[in-house]
Amino acid sequence: MKFLILLTVLIPHLIYANDCIYDDNSYSDFAKDYVSKQKQATLSEDFEITTTYKDSLVIVNGGGCSHLGYDIHYTLKQNINESEFFNLVIELTNIFGVWIGYNDQIKNAIAENKWAKEGNNYSFDFNGYPIFDASLNDQELYIEFYIN
Repeated sequence: MKFLILLTVLIPHLIYANDCIYDDNSYSDFAKDYVSKQKQATLSEDFEITTTYKDSLVIVNGGGCSHLGYDIHYTLKQNINESEFFNLVIELTNIFGVWIGYNDQIKNAIAENKWAKEGNNYSFDFNGYPIFDASLNDQELYIEFYIN
């Protein structure tokens, strides 16, 4: 009897642990394909892409199973204004976020001023879903995109 109780408690957790909501191979497939086509790009064991774009360092992480998203870290060579910042956000998400989509929504949110700025952080409004933030600190640009 104790064995049956133990099974009824453990089995749902074991099933859930392997039950992905999102395709957890989407990012790794994108990363492998991107690096195979870009001779300056490298890929770590945990699928972190390190490359250059416009002669600046880019580091990209992504993936997920029950949460899906990506982070882009871009090192600038010089300071940029807000318009250049938004253009760069669009360019980087079009390159490194193409595997997840939402690029048109990001572009539209910028064009329609559907964002809020707090300090150096810009939060974009997608009616609460997904989460998209970008920040500019000195010469470091960070982009975070997550679907929960």
